[in-house]
Amino acid sequence: MKRTATLCILLIATLNVYCQQSFTNAYMPNEGDTIFYHSLVSTEDFSATGANYIWDFSTITGATWAADTFVAVLSTPLTYNAVFNNSLLYPDYKATVASPQADQTIPPSTSITNVFFYYKETDTAFAQVGLAASVSGVPMPIRFDNIDYMYKFPGTMGSIDSCFSAYHIDVPSLGFYSKKQNRINEYDGWGTLYTPMDTFEVFRIKTTITGRDSVYITQYSLPYAFNSSTVEYKWFSPGHRNPVFSVSMAQSQFSSTTTVKYLDKPQLHVGIQENASASFNIVPNPFVNQLTITANAGEKIEKVRLFNITGAEIALDILSSDKNTLILNTEHLSNSPYIIEITSNKGVERKVVIKK
Repeated sequence: MKRTATLCILLIATLNVYCQQSFTNAYMPNEGDTIFYHSLVSTEDFSATGANYIWDFSTITGATWAADTFVAVLSTPLTYNAVFNNSLLYPDYKATVASPQADQTIPPSTSITNVFFYYKETDTAFAQVGLAASVSGVPMPIRFDNIDYMYKFPGTMGSIDSCFSAYHIDVPSLGFYSKKQNRINEYDGWGTLYTPMDTFEVFRIKTTITGRDSVYITQYSLPYAFNSSTVEYKWFSPGHRNPVFSVSMAQSQFSSTTTVKYLDKPQLHVGIQENASASFNIVPNPFVNQLTITANAGEKIEKVRLFNITGAEIALDILSSDKNTLILNTEHLSNSPYIIEITSNKGVERKVVIKK
């Protein structure tokens, strides 16, 4: 009887310790991270939560690959570095990591390429300080008027934090776009999470975002504004930098969509593993229409091969190449992870890349 009581006390103490586990910047991504997910659209209700709760999402099946990729700020264009790596002129906007995003086209012919989000990590917060893109060939680094403090540290069960953020983009001859939003984070649950990949000990953060977007199109002298709201649920687990499971329920006057992502590792499905070292800069990742491979000093590109996640080799469409740089046309590739193998004068490296 005494032994049973002792075990119960130890169990309660253990659960209480986990419940009080602090949410810190150890859960935030670092440069060099590429975190792969399966993604799907769902109609399931994910709101249930609590202390020592069990979330069983093991039967969910994702149909599409997604990835969050994080790179060194120095690896992004110099015009962007002038803003987001400048402690003298813009100390509040000096980013610690950047994330490449997919290219876009605004009809009829405005191209938005070389897109990066910039983040700053400290001991007390993880914040998006701005973004940058090339609009019809013109580089445009955009500092947020009010920085978006996505997470504030430390966080524990029951704690709440909030942030107001805003930014605007002026595009000559095209118009402008602005966004204002309010973010509220609630640390509302902890327990065990079952996914199709694994079982995790987790805590959950519920984020509610209410925003207003304003657009002005010069060609039509047309101003327009609309409101939006998003509820996000994110499950974090020790040892993982980024959520292991996330749900985003986005709603506007145009649509309402619930998107689910759960952690997976496509490189486990093939016999090719990614190297820890990096002698080549491969951008953007994720990519859309082009992929550029640049060798570091002292390296020379001798051969490049591309494989899909089943290990089958994909024919390359090379736009241009020399010993230091190779540009691939990737328009014909489907949205999926790929493994790129680069042979140089110093050996062979392999890396996972993803097309969005």
